[in-house]
Amino acid sequence: MGGISGLILKKDLDIRANLQRMTEIIAHRGPDKQDFYIYQKTGFGYRGKAYSDSDLTASQPMNYLDRYTIVFDGNIYNYQELKSTLLTEGYAFDTNSDTEVILAAYDHWGKGCLDHFIGAWAFAILDKKESIIFCSRDRFGIKPLYYSDSADYFAFCSEIKQLSVLPMWQAKLDRQEAYEFLSWGKSHTNDHTFFANVKSLVGGSYLLYDIKRQTYFVDLWYHLTPKKTVNIDFESSKEGLYSLLNSSIKYCIDTNEKLCASLSGGIDSSTITVIVEEIFKENKHAIPLETISSVSTHKKYDESDFIKSVIESGNYTPHFIYAGFDDLVRDFDNIIWHQEEPFASAGTVAQWLIAKSAKEKQISFILDGQGADEILGGYLQSFGNLFLNNLLSFKISPLCNDIMGAKSIHGYSAVDIIRLILTSLSNKQLYSFFINKTMLGSQWIKDKRDIALYPDWKKINTSLRTELIDQITFTKLPVLTHGVDRNTTAHSVESRLPFLDHRLVEYALALPDNFKINQGKTKYVLREAMRGKLPDLITDRHDKKGFITPEEIWVKQNPEFFLNEIKNTVSLASAFIEPKILKYFEKVISGSLKYNHDLFSFISFGRWLQKYNISI
Repeated sequence: MGGISGLILKKDLDIRANLQRMTEIIAHRGPDKQDFYIYQKTGFGYRGKAYSDSDLTASQPMNYLDRYTIVFDGNIYNYQELKSTLLTEGYAFDTNSDTEVILAAYDHWGKGCLDHFIGAWAFAILDKKESIIFCSRDRFGIKPLYYSDSADYFAFCSEIKQLSVLPMWQAKLDRQEAYEFLSWGKSHTNDHTFFANVKSLVGGSYLLYDIKRQTYFVDLWYHLTPKKTVNIDFESSKEGLYSLLNSSIKYCIDTNEKLCASLSGGIDSSTITVIVEEIFKENKHAIPLETISSVSTHKKYDESDFIKSVIESGNYTPHFIYAGFDDLVRDFDNIIWHQEEPFASAGTVAQWLIAKSAKEKQISFILDGQGADEILGGYLQSFGNLFLNNLLSFKISPLCNDIMGAKSIHGYSAVDIIRLILTSLSNKQLYSFFINKTMLGSQWIKDKRDIALYPDWKKINTSLRTELIDQITFTKLPVLTHGVDRNTTAHSVESRLPFLDHRLVEYALALPDNFKINQGKTKYVLREAMRGKLPDLITDRHDKKGFITPEEIWVKQNPEFFLNEIKNTVSLASAFIEPKILKYFEKVISGSLKYNHDLFSFISFGRWLQKYNISI
């Protein structure tokens, strides 16, 4: 893991001093190494973590062929295979690092090198001959990369706080991004951030900066397309899925470092956990796999029974954390500082505590299950797209079976089924009507100037596959990869996400719809692929919790704290938020209105405004 900085001056500024400040503020991303490279008015900075098998000659920023310089955060898992290929093309290597392989691959294939990489990355390459900087982010945005262009400089970085130490910095609210978050609970749906003058290089894209002209452009290098369904039988699909997941997990494992699985008791994390244990057995790894789980003293929010069923089925060293109200109060500001944006639920606190526990146990890597829901149809909202596709394709028998399964397993009523179908068929205006039944929508906004009131990210998806692609690219996954990256790197721990190997993603998306959702059973092919390897309690589990905390109970037990937080938010954002929203939240806190996550979104938004001194 690491963190990168880049600065291209347009005016006369102290490049080394500014670059040093940019790099030092992310010491948590790389507590052991720091270095810089300056060439004319361009500078790169790097923070890194030392691992036991680190190649000491592979320091960054790394120079190559007297032409290129790179800063790189991430891992190219297949770099050894690529290195062998490049050796046959006449390239020589001075290190045993993926960093040098990236440079050789870029020299050989140019931008096309990205298609050869399996991994997670954010990097920038200075090409002194062409006087350009080439920046790239991995296919699914696992590693972060931001940039900002001003009259004084162009800068890129791993975290937005790096920009806050530069001259002329202004922390100004992106009103549209804030509106999307507070109205619909969405963020990361495009290249905007909560900071008006900062953009995110979205997953699967690249940026090319022309140093002489002081211009740049951004484009996608990777596209997920709704390809035709593969012609494959179910048994073969199970084998193919398991094989690719096993390969991905093997890439993610580094047996020279302590690693753990973040085990929630759901199918995704449980699958990763048992496959890692199988690999440990194959490799005769003597030390049991460590797991860290978030559990609760409140039965409604507790997954201990599921977690224990996995732990008792193999050889593990389990650890448990309990996220409580006191943890929220103690760590709220620190989490906000690392997340650099408000977050929609206190589940982020549980994930934070898991990463904190990993650091205390000197664990270097956490294997996490993010991505499985998006590639295999794990969200119940996806039922609507499945129903709609079957309806439009006149697949009446599968439609009836899927509806009956949704009713029997998830308790859906006829009204629920119709709402799911209409929501899938809705454009952004109609979607706003349906979602307003459960969320605030635009009711709270005071100043509607320059605000697009309807969500541009809402598309009419008449198939499950196109809906899953949207979830991967902008409606679900980006906010999850952001959250896990910030919570783990805050503690100098790296997260690795085996379900986001692009080979696995593309394979899963191409499977027939009824292999993903079958008669009300989500992620059906994964469940059946793991049947016999996981306890039946896990494979037959159909409720979904994720990182949950008893925040509703916290509100009931600590109403004064939450009311004061809402008042603080309304005061800080008085130019943006209607004061009357306070009465709405008073009713939520008192219990006269049903609790929902709007409350936490608003108090988190207020804390973020205050922590970063945001102007509206």
